[in-house]
Amino acid sequence: MFEEFLKYVNNFDISDKNIKYKYEHSKRVYALSIDIAKSINLPKYLIEIAGLIGLLHDIGRFTQWEKYKTFKDNKSIDHGLLGVDILFKEGNIRRFISNEKYDEIIKASILYHNDFKLLEDLDENTLLFCKIVRDADKIDILENETKLNDKKFKGERKISEKVLSDFLNNKCINFEDILYGYDSEILRLSLLFDINYKYAFIKIKENGYVEKLLERIKDVPNIEIVRNKIINYLDEQINKPKEWYYVRKTI
Repeated sequence: MFEEFLKYVNNFDISDKNIKYKYEHSKRVYALSIDIAKSINLPKYLIEIAGLIGLLHDIGRFTQWEKYKTFKDNKSIDHGLLGVDILFKEGNIRRFISNEKYDEIIKASILYHNDFKLLEDLDENTLLFCKIVRDADKIDILENETKLNDKKFKGERKISEKVLSDFLNNKCINFEDILYGYDSEILRLSLLFDINYKYAFIKIKENGYVEKLLERIKDVPNIEIVRNKIINYLDEQINKPKEWYYVRKTI
C-alpha cells in the first residue's frame, strides 16, 4: 500500500515542501485512522479499510497543488471530488485494493471528508468510515496548526458576535463568517464539535491542542467564556462510555 502510494506521489515534485507535507500528512492520517478503528473494536479487515481511506483521503491535493499552486478549494477545485476522480475515473484505486466490495465506502469517505457537514442520509457503514477519516484528519490538522508558534493574525484581534454565538452553541464555524483574526482560532477550536470518537478527544487533550490554541487568544476580553466552554465540552466527551461498533453482515 505504502509502496504504491509513494510511487503515485513520485509523479510530483517531492522536493516541493507542499507536496512533501501532504505526503507526510497522508501517512499520519493513515496511522490515526487505524488507531481510531481499533479503539471501536473493528475487525482487522475493516481496520485495514479505514487505514487505506486515511492514506488516500487527500490524494487530490497533489494534483491540486501542481495545477493551481494552492490548497484553497474555493480558489481552485474541491480536492475531495478531485481525489475521487483520480481514484475511480482514472482507475487508480485498483493499485491499492483489488477487491471492489468497498469501493462505494471508500469513494464516499474521500468525497465527503472535507465537507463542512456530513449528509444526514448516509448509510450506517458509510457514515462510520466517513467519521473515522474526518476525526483522523482533524487531529493532524490541529497538530500542525499548534506547531505554528509564529502565528501572525490578520485584522483586528477580536471575536465577531456571530462566531462567538455559534461557538457557544456547539456549532462549527463557517469560513464565510470569519471577520477578524481571532475568529480563525475559534474556528479551529470549533472543530471539536465535529469530532466523533473518544479516542480522538483523548488524543487532542493529551497533546494539549486546545490549550495551545487558547494561549494565542488569551488577550481577548471574553476568553474565559471560550475557555470554559471548550474545556468542559472536551472533558464531557472524554468521560462518555467507550464506543463499540458491532459489524453488520452487510459489510
